[in-house]
Amino acid sequence: MLARGGLRWRMCSVGLLAMALGGAGCSDKPTEPSAEGQSTPDASAASPVAGALAHPGGADDAGAAGKEPVRLTPAEHFARLMADGITEAQWDESHQALVDMGAPAADVLRQGLEADDSLSREWAASILALNDAAAQKVTESLVAALDDESQFVRLNSAAALMLQPNHSAHAVPALIELLESGDESVRSSALTNLAGVGPEAAEHLEALVKLLDAEDVAVRRTVIEVLGRIGAGAAPAVARLEQIAAEEAADELREVAQSALVRIRGLEGGE
Repeated sequence: MLARGGLRWRMCSVGLLAMALGGAGCSDKPTEPSAEGQSTPDASAASPVAGALAHPGGADDAGAAGKEPVRLTPAEHFARLMADGITEAQWDESHQALVDMGAPAADVLRQGLEADDSLSREWAASILALNDAAAQKVTESLVAALDDESQFVRLNSAAALMLQPNHSAHAVPALIELLESGDESVRSSALTNLAGVGPEAAEHLEALVKLLDAEDVAVRRTVIEVLGRIGAGAAPAVARLEQIAAEEAADELREVAQSALVRIRGLEGGE
């Protein structure tokens, strides 16, 4: 869960993290203005599917009167995420429905990702990071969203792209940049999504080496591991890694640096 001020969020910053979550859905309906100063939009105003939600009800409304369960469209489910007067169970139902429905949710999520209001973009990106079938249909929008003003949109868009082998290279620079975020949860999610990155990060070597001086030990550890997986292409970082291996106070960083040097030198021909 990503916290922004006092607002409860479950932005589902995934990618590789989706495996750790078991593909689970999210909860925690937003109830306060965002930390970026934008009020939570209501379903009839800011949502890209405004007007689609005629009622906040869902399948859980049907029981008492013996009526058939109300079947919401993808647009209605998305609008309900930001509607007033719904229960947490109803919110969870709509979020999970958008995750589970796969490709049929793609058009609505693309509209959300391209909406003017940041809340719609953030929810759309977070769902696309969990709905790979839909994400594959909106790749161009996800790539464009890597330049979004919201770091939460950038993070979740990158996470969605990391699940697509042909497009993961687009996500790597965005994830590296997010390692400098002031939000610890954002850094943690970016680290998780960089866990399997290797040679494809070689062109971002300068930015990675800069992060070897980061205050966050977890950031430094992951960057060192990425440098090791890059192999021979990380040769310009050898001197700095040697310094870390010899002088770093944290045992774990010295050990990781030593391992990275072995990999880099081994691929160079075994010095």
